[in-house]
Amino acid sequence: MMATENIIRFSAAKEFFRLFSGIYADVYRQIGIYNNLKATDEPAAIEHLKTAIAKPHLVRARALEFVSNYTQSELETCLSIITDGVTLAEINSELNSMVSYCQTLKDNIDSESITWEQAANNMMSRFENIIPKIIFPIPDGYTDIWGR
Repeated sequence: MMATENIIRFSAAKEFFRLFSGIYADVYRQIGIYNNLKATDEPAAIEHLKTAIAKPHLVRARALEFVSNYTQSELETCLSIITDGVTLAEINSELNSMVSYCQTLKDNIDSESITWEQAANNMMSRFENIIPKIIFPIPDGYTDIWGR
């Protein structure tokens, strides 16, 4: 039974890391879509930007729901299985900072202190593009075993 519990905890921790890193990847994806659509379908473009701005809040809500269901101690145990270097306190600090930043951005949009375009640019400068760091690219000039 202990092996099964640890496998579940390992998987839960991986999912939590995936959700957290997904904030960065999704911000870039959604803002890219915003940029592609803004000239032809501004309402749809804005919805993508709203999704990017709301992403940290969604991830925090999911983490809090996990803690509500299983306890903070359980989440810490899950994380300890896959890492010695990242603590829940560090993740919480970064996540809360992102949520606060995005709430301020939303408030500035609502008060018309900034435009949607400014919000997109602010998000791009605030969130690192981690996509190149998390993909495993196919090497230039690669051919498969068939020579294709």
